[in-house]
Amino acid sequence: MAKFNIGDKVRIKDQEGWPKPPGFRFADAEGTVAQHEYPDEVMGAYEHLVFVKVEKAGDSAKEYIGNGFWFLTDQVEKR
Repeated sequence: MAKFNIGDKVRIKDQEGWPKPPGFRFADAEGTVAQHEYPDEVMGAYEHLVFVKVEKAGDSAKEYIGNGFWFLTDQVEKR
């Protein structure tokens, strides 16, 4: 999570190659980088992951608003 900090506002990028429909359900969803439950010494090996609490999403992911998910850091960009 080195390039993201807790509280950063982010957007989830679309994933090329996902068949449409339905495509990547979290494409263009927005959220905030959130605190996760794992200690930093455990997550040190997983710096390629970022935990995002979804706050805005399209119809295919609307049911997940309010939940947190792990994404690869290259799937996420700061807003």
